Amino acid sequence: KVSQWRKPASAPKAVTEVELRQRIAKNEKDVQARILLAELFQKKKDYAGMMEALRPASDTLPRKGMLLLASAYRGQKSYLNEVRVLELLLAQNRKDYYLQNAVGEAYVSLGKNEEAIDKFQETRKLNNRYLPSYKNLLALYDAAGEKYEARNLLTDMVRIFGPRSEFYHELCRL
Repeated sequence: KVSQWRKPASAPKAVTEVELRQRIAKNEKDVQARILLAELFQKKKDYAGMMEALRPASDTLPRKGMLLLASAYRGQKSYLNEVRVLELLLAQNRKDYYLQNAVGEAYVSLGKNEEAIDKFQETRKLNNRYLPSYKNLLALYDAAGEKYEARNLLTDMVRIFGPRSEFYHELCRL
């Protein structure tokens, strides 16, 4: 007779940094081990370790690895390199609204607000329901003192996302 109660599925075994370094030492091209190692370093906020793990395989990294590398550059405040990595990813898929927004955020960090506004507007065209691009664009308009543009954007946000108190609060403030 087969029991109807099953053992719970065991969780995957946690891989340590030492084990991952050994895997990489055996096979320099083990991209998955490099990504797992970078994720471990990301939890520790060790951005130099992330770059050390990912840079040697940067030409073969999948999207996840490239995003981790861009995150490491952001953590190191190397925004120009972050833009470069994100633009490489964006060249593979121009309709990726998440990447468009991330490039815009990197441009803001570089102080290139015009380029950032272009990227955030492109993000809105690609996915008009992606709230972070609206918030980023609103922050840029507000900082530049473009109240008319900010009000128009807020009315669009109310129309698209529905009446939210935070939107009305911003409208009243402007």
